[in-house]
Amino acid sequence: MTSAKSSLLNKEHRLLNPQIQMMKHRLWIIAFTVMGAIAYYVIGGLLYLSKQKQYVSEAMLNMRAMSDETMTMPGMADYVRHFYGFCNLSFFIVVVLAVIMGLEGFAYLHKMQTMDFFESQPIKRSKRFSGIYWNGFRIFLSIWSIATIVGIAIGAMYGGMNGPVLVEILLEFLRLIILFFGVYNISILAAAISKNTVVSALMAGIILVAEAVYRGFVEEFRQTYFATYYYYSGLSVLQKAKVWLTSPLANYFSGRNIAAGLQRNGVTDWKMLCSCLKSFWYVEVASIVIGVVFLILAYAAFMHRRSESVGQGLVYRWMEGATKLLIAVPLGAVTGLIMDITFNQVYKTIGVLTVVMVILVIVCFCMITECICNGNIKACCKRAWQIPVALVLSFAFFLVFRMDILGYDRYVPKESQIRDVVFFDASNQQYYANYDSGYYAPADIFHLYGGADMSRDNYMEANMHLTDVDAGIQIARLGMKNRVDMVHSDDFYSPYSAVIMFHMKDGSIVARNITIPEDVDEDLMNRLVGCDEYRKPVYRVDDARAAANGDIAHFHAEYCYGLGSIELENKESVINGLMDAYEKDLRSLNFSKLKNKYAIGYLSIYTENTFSVSVTYPVYADFTNTITYLEDQGAYHSSEIPTEVLTQVNIYGGYQDGDKYYSGDLYYSEPEVMERLVSKAHLDCEHDWKIYGQEAYLSVTLYGEYGDEFYDIENAAPFAISISDVPKKILAEFNEESW
Repeated sequence: MTSAKSSLLNKEHRLLNPQIQMMKHRLWIIAFTVMGAIAYYVIGGLLYLSKQKQYVSEAMLNMRAMSDETMTMPGMADYVRHFYGFCNLSFFIVVVLAVIMGLEGFAYLHKMQTMDFFESQPIKRSKRFSGIYWNGFRIFLSIWSIATIVGIAIGAMYGGMNGPVLVEILLEFLRLIILFFGVYNISILAAAISKNTVVSALMAGIILVAEAVYRGFVEEFRQTYFATYYYYSGLSVLQKAKVWLTSPLANYFSGRNIAAGLQRNGVTDWKMLCSCLKSFWYVEVASIVIGVVFLILAYAAFMHRRSESVGQGLVYRWMEGATKLLIAVPLGAVTGLIMDITFNQVYKTIGVLTVVMVILVIVCFCMITECICNGNIKACCKRAWQIPVALVLSFAFFLVFRMDILGYDRYVPKESQIRDVVFFDASNQQYYANYDSGYYAPADIFHLYGGADMSRDNYMEANMHLTDVDAGIQIARLGMKNRVDMVHSDDFYSPYSAVIMFHMKDGSIVARNITIPEDVDEDLMNRLVGCDEYRKPVYRVDDARAAANGDIAHFHAEYCYGLGSIELENKESVINGLMDAYEKDLRSLNFSKLKNKYAIGYLSIYTENTFSVSVTYPVYADFTNTITYLEDQGAYHSSEIPTEVLTQVNIYGGYQDGDKYYSGDLYYSEPEVMERLVSKAHLDCEHDWKIYGQEAYLSVTLYGEYGDEFYDIENAAPFAISISDVPKKILAEFNEESW
């Protein structure tokens, strides 16, 4: 009697603690999770932070030796945040764990023996599903919670813990839970709809990356076949993270990239943390929604799965066909793209070889897929009707882009839909410091790098708002047509390469790469280029004022004239006076004055602190206010090359003549040749609205005394010379290059 009662109690104990019994059979999963957590949070953290601690100590000693107490540098809090915060690299381990736990927990569905055993137990399917599901989640949550606490302790041990860093680490822990939740549910769904573990692993991978792959294909096709396509990253500090509809992993990366861009400068405070959260919080909400949807689908698939669904392929036949088409269509289209780029672009036609290769690839893929799904090579021709469907869809996908059926290169928004316009010269690609990004004080901008810096398209999109929409539309139509004609004629001569963006009233952005013809109506261009709305963001004098007024100790301004530079006195009044003079000259600047004009020098404004940031301002011959101010400060110098002390001239570069391309790298020391070349040379620096592509470049060697100055300069640069000004006997020495 006692023995029977004891047996009954033991049985009841096992029923009350199914999670404990389940964990005993998943010890290798627990061990793998523990090893992953220890490898990153403990061993990795100790190695990384100890190395950075040593680096910080050595850097502090060097700074004391240089007596530069105003110099700043990242502290240990920045390194702790980098390793355990939003830039955490343990996401890879989390994804692997989620996939393994999901597939392993429901792997019994793929074996008839284990399936029959579990189905014979007096436990409802719903209870079995919840038991297995929560077991994997508890394993990850418990171990990763402990690992995060240990990581926080290690960060505190190295003196790198403060309030914002602690909150960021905890928020990253929450993001990793959301990532695990989404990927875990996807892997369970893959296991529930597959007949064996190998296929379920493949399905999990397909679901995770399908949307990203399709978007990548579309971007590649747009870039290849649309003449006016302009890639706009949108990853500036004012942009938001991109939401993905089916992949929690892609959403995690989207938020991570935004955080990494914002945090590259080493600032760790509450303002930075709030900016990060504001930029990507909604992608985490999207990941939660995606995870819930996949959980519902996984539960439904599990509950309706038949016991005999074991073997090859997927549980539902329609899923096999849909998956086959999902992969075959882009595979065939990409085959056509590769063949077209490799062979047919030369002949400007869709060649027979391209069609044959697309058909061959799709037929082979469909036949191999059928063999895998049926586990029999003789089944390769089953459901052959799907092959022509895949071919039609693949060719349609390909032709939509190659023939621009949707009219991408002709689309210009209606004026009533446009809020304002962004327009700038695409040949000038310098980087900009953003002095009003929303979370940096103006005094900080020039010694911050990364989040406060952005490429020109990002900066202009955020700061330029041209209200003459009608002029923008006219220029867009003209430039788009000209660019399409240029691309289709294989003419590599591009007069004025420009970018135009339309800020739409619905919040979207329409961006196009356009080519402005050389004979463009100057009055039309002046309507955009000649207004303050254009000049202020392009020639951002407020940046220099803000930086000088906030951090004059590390601020430098100099006038560069090609053969050297002269630094101005490091005072706020001097810098502000220089910018006031420069701003006066800008008031009359427009396209007519800029068109193919060369600068005689440029102002270089830069700071040296934790990081160095440099911004240049071109100075033209008619900038009388700026030149007068520089002369008053003793900082002006002519950019003319003194031929009396010329020792050698090096001309290098290349040019196109018809369908041929020539390049050269030649040296001359004959006085008449050197004088001929330098007499036509001009300073080569960043210019707006200047025709590029038909120029060679000069570097000169000067040695000797000229006037009150002594030159000892080898390979002084940069200077440029138009190909039309280079003597024909010199061009004859250039070598013809193969395309």
